[in-house]
Amino acid sequence: MGELRERYFPLREIMEACRFAADGGVAIHENLDYSGTVIGGKARRGPFLHVMAELPVLRDWGEREGMRASWIQEAHGWFPPHFDAFGSRATRILARLGHPERPESAAAAARDLFNDATSGPDDD
Repeated sequence: MGELRERYFPLREIMEACRFAADGGVAIHENLDYSGTVIGGKARRGPFLHVMAELPVLRDWGEREGMRASWIQEAHGWFPPHFDAFGSRATRILARLGHPERPESAAAAARDLFNDATSGPDDD
């Protein structure tokens, strides 16, 4: 395969990321930060990305990134096939795309909103 078109999409641009993937690109989409959760015996640490593309493109991208084809998650409804990338791998991907510092995570923003909404007048 030739050169892959990669593009970063922040959390709220999920539909744009899916369209980009359907059009032959590799969409790097920031997902909610699931730091601390354990899936498949591995603890997740942020940042957390979905890497979406049509299956042949995704396989090629994964091979270049050292990711196993068996890690690809199948398409589900409108959501295309994708890899989960988190921790140091996600940090490297973001840096390569010109995001050396992780964009503010939607999960952190959501936690702040929740804490603001649930704190009482005497809480700091």
